[in-house]
Amino acid sequence: MTSDYDGITHDYTKKRGVVMTEILLSRNAPIQYYNRSRLWNAVEKVEKAKNAQLAREIEVSIPKELKFREGYNLVNEFCNSNFVDKGMIADICFYDKGDGNPHAHIMLTVRPFNEDRSWESKQKKEYILDENGEKIYDKKKRQYKCKSVPTTDWNDRGNVEKWRMSWAECNKYLEKSGHDERIDHRSYERQGLEILPTKHLGTVASQMEKKNIKTDRGEANRHIKMVNKMIRFCNEGILKLKEEAKQLAQSVKDKVIKVARNLEQLRKNLLCIMYSEKDNDKKIEQFRKFVPKDMDVIKRAYDLIRKRERLNEEKRSYETVVNARKEKEKRKEQAGKALREVQMELYQIDRQLRDLPQFYKMYSMYEMEECIENKERYGNVILRLEKMADKIERNQAIAYPEYDIAKDKVEPEDTEKVSEERYKIRSEMNTQARVELTDIYGKEFDAELFDVTMKEMDELLEGKVVARAEKEKIEEDIMNLSNVYVK
Repeated sequence: MTSDYDGITHDYTKKRGVVMTEILLSRNAPIQYYNRSRLWNAVEKVEKAKNAQLAREIEVSIPKELKFREGYNLVNEFCNSNFVDKGMIADICFYDKGDGNPHAHIMLTVRPFNEDRSWESKQKKEYILDENGEKIYDKKKRQYKCKSVPTTDWNDRGNVEKWRMSWAECNKYLEKSGHDERIDHRSYERQGLEILPTKHLGTVASQMEKKNIKTDRGEANRHIKMVNKMIRFCNEGILKLKEEAKQLAQSVKDKVIKVARNLEQLRKNLLCIMYSEKDNDKKIEQFRKFVPKDMDVIKRAYDLIRKRERLNEEKRSYETVVNARKEKEKRKEQAGKALREVQMELYQIDRQLRDLPQFYKMYSMYEMEECIENKERYGNVILRLEKMADKIERNQAIAYPEYDIAKDKVEPEDTEKVSEERYKIRSEMNTQARVELTDIYGKEFDAELFDVTMKEMDELLEGKVVARAEKEKIEEDIMNLSNVYVK
């Protein structure tokens, strides 16, 4: 395709993955614009401003479950209903490199057509009227006041949401072809899901990851996927706990084995939650070596110190002028005035630095710069880890009471039998917990940390039992003393 503007020929014939191209014309568009070269040369010719917008590009990801003809019909229906029927021309290019990512690039014209098939203006002039409906005259400019009004709503930001919602209608194609998969144009947060979105890798990072070269975005995505697995695991565990708790209330009298298994299941879930807490705290501690907690203070101190250094340089320059013998008095007077302003600013900076927590003095300027860079690099990771810590804490707040409630429902006469049965399946449940955590954490699973967590959790649960027994004994002693006093 040759550009009439600069005479350069652009050759796209060797572009990999192109399956099909197509141009959809709007009602008033000239028929010759089915030729791609004529279309885009005409677009460039009609725009006169050096910063004019020539086109709008939209990229849509076609569900890989659909056949090509289904995906083609989907894209065509989407373009016709949202763009072509509104007066735009859609230049569509279908891609499929066989890597499970079929998609389409859609180039749209941004200028409407008149009924005579000529290009229409993007905006029109509209006079500003007063309260009586009369035009307002501007005496300075010697003309009536007016404003520019777009001739279409194509640049309305609200269109993005409409177009995303319209593309989500591809679910009917998935349903029609017998697939259970569905898409949703809303973010996870708007859907009420607690999972985190991954970042787009991009071409360079994607190629590096395929060669087993780790990238920052790849590492971030791996961590997000691991966190999402843990969130799903915790949510499923909570639902399972609630369901099992209901069943436990009905079967606790006559099903000792089931009671024991349910209690061990609750213990296993507690073990997984406690392990995730320790692992998360360990990761936060690792990143905190690079990014201190009170970064706002360090950043503020760094900015003030840099500003003070700059002002001190200005101060020395003004002092040189003021103390120079050969300088003119007027120049000295100006320098003296500027010097006093700089001194006042330095005084304010010193005062602000005194008001800050003084721990920032432990850091050199180089260390402060390093902390600020690390904050930009690892800040989002730490934030995600802290959110995960909050989630784990909420899960613990639910899981511990569930365990206590289930244990309290065991009949006194069944306590010994339930305990015996629990210890029979304890090893099996520990193995299940190890396998589940290995599936979530992969190579990052720490067997030593798991063993420490298991020991601490059992001590904690036993401590709860002892504490409850001591409390019951104290209450019994108080009751006995009350009875003696009454007698």
